[in-house]
Amino acid sequence: MTNLEVESLLRENRIPYTFMEDGYWRLTCGEYVILMFHNEESEFLRFVMPLLPVPQQNTEEVYRYLLELNCTGVFCGSFAIHPDSDSIIYIDQIPTVDLEFSEIMTTLNSFVHIIDNHLPRVKEICGKDEEKGNNS
Repeated sequence: MTNLEVESLLRENRIPYTFMEDGYWRLTCGEYVILMFHNEESEFLRFVMPLLPVPQQNTEEVYRYLLELNCTGVFCGSFAIHPDSDSIIYIDQIPTVDLEFSEIMTTLNSFVHIIDNHLPRVKEICGKDEEKGNNS
């Protein structure tokens, strides 16, 4: 599949996106951004969602929670740490051979599931909720 074909799938199905450069798109999911990458030679479409900076407190507890989620709480993707930004990310990829739009939507829905069902607990462990309460 070519980058043009991937972009056509987004456009035809009215997925809001911003073209960043060839093989790189930015999708918005509420306040979160999902970055979508396609290298025509790799035959995979990669999705990356930056979630939050690596915490300065409760780091071990956060890592343990995320590793447990990788085992039991997510289906295809996984949590990771991005080496350049030192951020916790959620990442997934799907093959582009015979790619159908429903596969893209299933992947995007899994990101929404992560945001709705797991991110609040990660933020709680990091102490983010307490910081927000103190600033109100």
